[in-house]
Amino acid sequence: MGGRGLASDGSGPGADGSGPVPATPGSLARGWLTAPAAAALASYVTMVLGSYMKSAGAGLACPDWPLCRGAAIPLGGGPQVWIHFGHRLAAVAAGVLILTCALSGWRRFRQGPALRGLALLALGLYLIQVLFGALAVRLALPPAVVVAHMAIAEAILGALVVLATLSRQSGLGAEALQGAAGPGVAGKAPTGAGTVAMRAAPVQGEEVPAGARSARVGGGLGRLREYYQLTKPRIVLLLLVTGYAGMWVAAGGPPPWRLTLVTLLGLAMACGGANAVNMWWDRDIDAVMARTRRRPLPAGRLDPDEALAFGVVLGIAGTVTLAVGANLLAAALALAGYLFYVLVYTIWLKRSTVQNIVIGGAAGAVPPLVGWAAVTGEVGLPALVMFLIVFLWTPPHFWALALFRNEDYRRAGVPMMPVVRGEVHTKWQILFYAALMVPVSLLLYWTGVVGPVYLWAALVAGVWLVAGCIALLRERLPAQDWAVRVYGWSILYLGLIFLAMILDVRT
Repeated sequence: MGGRGLASDGSGPGADGSGPVPATPGSLARGWLTAPAAAALASYVTMVLGSYMKSAGAGLACPDWPLCRGAAIPLGGGPQVWIHFGHRLAAVAAGVLILTCALSGWRRFRQGPALRGLALLALGLYLIQVLFGALAVRLALPPAVVVAHMAIAEAILGALVVLATLSRQSGLGAEALQGAAGPGVAGKAPTGAGTVAMRAAPVQGEEVPAGARSARVGGGLGRLREYYQLTKPRIVLLLLVTGYAGMWVAAGGPPPWRLTLVTLLGLAMACGGANAVNMWWDRDIDAVMARTRRRPLPAGRLDPDEALAFGVVLGIAGTVTLAVGANLLAAALALAGYLFYVLVYTIWLKRSTVQNIVIGGAAGAVPPLVGWAAVTGEVGLPALVMFLIVFLWTPPHFWALALFRNEDYRRAGVPMMPVVRGEVHTKWQILFYAALMVPVSLLLYWTGVVGPVYLWAALVAGVWLVAGCIALLRERLPAQDWAVRVYGWSILYLGLIFLAMILDVRT
């Protein structure tokens, strides 16, 4: 499906004897196998040089980053400076090879999501490792940061070794290319996936409805609107409110407008990118659920691979924007939230455990930390309280949605609380988390960053929401009316208390 770079209808270059003859499957496969192997070797060399740098006491020979002693190339440096700089050069070379590996896999094996995912994982981990390396230098090598930097390097090496091994064992190159170039595959994705276990998705070995193909948006404003919908703009807006409140409270008033603009832009891109990847991964269950079947991907208005690329690029752009315009800690937090939402919640937890929302809620609670860090360069106690507020708010909000969309989730096979444990148990859980959230929200007052207006606003809004949860508990089954109300009230509650933080901040 989509088939860019590979003829999906048998009429590409060379299909009728005209045009350039495409490269053979074997040659492309060999090129793909070379990329992760070379990247793994470069990563290993970087780790060895890093260990030597540490043992030689050259960890702070370049005390700044990304420059070294104020220069792009420290020509006048001594031996320790060049040991340190050599490690950095090796890291750059490894990064180029990892990026090449990801782009190569993306272009040549569009039907290998497991392999593409490993390549993108290695790229994402590399970006995190760079951030931790910069933090290690700027913070004078704190042990926790150094250990994290080394651990991420090992994870990158492991991902690349697994990627190279699976690529070689699966024979994916020949099968994917033969399936894509073979006759009679119009509207059908190739099914060749070797021995690699891959996620079953609507675009793999499955007929694409003609109506969906014809519904593709051609270009212009309509296409931009579809990409905009991929970001889940209403969710992003709510996250930006919490992130901006974190900035405002950290600054004790209005933060600098340039910092505000850059931080909110970077945060919006990171959150929107994560949502786009979430829609790409969930497009199979979105097509089953009445609430989501009209989204751009299940409706066939966008190509899934392009949507994935959009989400990954947007996430990287958001991280870079925060790193350049705010600081490395804000960028690292945003990237951690992005990866947690995509890898931990979307790909792992959502379809495997009834506690998906509880654990996955940590990703949605990151924006206040990003906002606070953008202003102060650290994560303070008030920021952690704001994180906890959003974390505890998430289960009541989404379980209320799951109550009145229970059949949707049941039909899609998503183990939401009402599907697995029943509506009564879910109602008690909603009340439990809401009741726990209220006293936690009041703790912000005792940190000294907000005044009594916030205290009373949080108390009244919290009692109001808990009262709604009690009414939901008493409602006769099946829960509908009060579930809808609690869902809507929870959105108002979060907006109100974060607005109260802004209005009653102590300067």
